[in-house]
Amino acid sequence: KWEKLPEWIAYKDKAVECNNDYKEKQASGSLVGSQADNVVSVLEIDNMMKDIYNSKIKNLKTKKTIEPNEIELLQFYLLMTLYKQYPVRNELSSLILIGKREFNKLKKEKNDTENYIYVLGNKTFMIRNKYKTSTSSQSGGEKIDEITGQAKTILNLWIRLVKPQDKLFPLLNPHTNPNSNNLLTLHLQKHTEKYLDKKISTTLLFKILFGDVIENGTIKKLNNIAKVRGSNPSNVINTYLNKEFNPTK
Repeated sequence: KWEKLPEWIAYKDKAVECNNDYKEKQASGSLVGSQADNVVSVLEIDNMMKDIYNSKIKNLKTKKTIEPNEIELLQFYLLMTLYKQYPVRNELSSLILIGKREFNKLKKEKNDTENYIYVLGNKTFMIRNKYKTSTSSQSGGEKIDEITGQAKTILNLWIRLVKPQDKLFPLLNPHTNPNSNNLLTLHLQKHTEKYLDKKISTTLLFKILFGDVIENGTIKKLNNIAKVRGSNPSNVINTYLNKEFNPTK
């Protein structure tokens, strides 16, 4: 089994060491700025998501219209669901909803340079051209991830109820000016403060989710995270756990 491969053992041992170091930083308050005061467990996040779904989101499935306050909560729930399955950076603030006709036109004109939610029949894809390492010769280029599972379910609910009028506006903020990275974090902080009494930014959210993968996940999950972020496992660990990591040693 792959769990017995030397490469996995090297990853796992060093990753556990890195995560322990990260926990010490949390406990000592040495995380950047106010991050240490706003750390929660993945279990707390999961319980929050369950409570929101059971009390609010589940009821939206049978509705034909949606109220403004419900849009905001559904947006938050969608963002959290997407982040948990696809831990990208702040590209979620710039996703544009397009269909087959629009996408084919962009491809033909070689103008597909933005970040998209691409709906093709019963399949949905997240396509990213603008992200931090997009110009890297090793990990750059267009990134395509099929949206599946709970993320697809909630995304379809969002599309059905919110019905973006202008598809040139980013999906997650369809009726106003395009979302900025800062507004995305402010949106997450507003709702995590309400439900968890913690102001969790996009960066801190990733650190929390990534720390859990390091402690309880598999090398497959680690590699998937690195791939989604346009990086590699060593760089992600070095960057977010502040520890040198070389799986060959």
